[in-house]
Amino acid sequence: TDKKRVSWDKFSTATTSLLSYHLHPQISVSERAAYLWYQNRLFLKNKSNLSIMDFYRTLDMLIANKGEIETQYFEKNKTLFSEPLDLVLFDTTSIYYYDGEEKIDEKSLLQYGFSKDGKGNLKQLIVGVLMSREGVPIAHEVFKGNKSDLKSFPEIIQKVKDKYNIKRIIFVADRGMVCEENLTLIEEEGMEYILGVKMRKLPPVLRTSLLPVDTDYMDKITDNLYVSDLQLSSLTPKEQDELIDNLYDDLDTRVHSLQDKEKLKKRVLKRRMIVCFNPL
Repeated sequence: TDKKRVSWDKFSTATTSLLSYHLHPQISVSERAAYLWYQNRLFLKNKSNLSIMDFYRTLDMLIANKGEIETQYFEKNKTLFSEPLDLVLFDTTSIYYYDGEEKIDEKSLLQYGFSKDGKGNLKQLIVGVLMSREGVPIAHEVFKGNKSDLKSFPEIIQKVKDKYNIKRIIFVADRGMVCEENLTLIEEEGMEYILGVKMRKLPPVLRTSLLPVDTDYMDKITDNLYVSDLQLSSLTPKEQDELIDNLYDDLDTRVHSLQDKEKLKKRVLKRRMIVCFNPL
């Protein structure tokens, strides 16, 4: 509508100001704070007279064209991403809001969920960021506040495949992404991955095979880091069967047939585990 329009001059100025503001140390990262910084602390010759609504309308325009902006940004900066892009890092964070409305709209992004900020009593939304190996942001996606990393992961995989012409993808993610369903999805899509997981989260047969940790049989990287490499195919036949039984029984979507179980075994035994130990 006409009320939401913003001139190109104001749009480009507000966008540059928002980016510049976020590059400076600040207490508040709100759009209002950016506007006050622009008005009171930024001194430029012939500075445009922006209102707070110009900043809000700028954000509306940016989000409305988010997909096209991210795609063009990626295509025009391929050399910056060491073309071809072969490593994608994905992580999420929760952003909480003080919201006076008690009623929860199921369609709203603001929902109660697991808060990484320890603010479980407040509504939040989840932001996932994709980065290149150099740490350059490629894209971001926003999810409902009650959506776990496990549920957002399949969505982000599909969006990456649909949006970017990437020949080889290696997903690097933390333990919040690790479940057999997600590993199945990545492997069946022909992608590679590096996922972190705590030892106590592993199936019992793997914990038995990996523990106790003996640094005499590990490679020393630094004084506080020893590593060893375990190919799951090197497990004994009995250990392999126990591992597959454990993983199969824990699947959320259970399709109990011998063929599916054998398919799971074939995939799992291709995996390797890098065991990291900090003796300090």
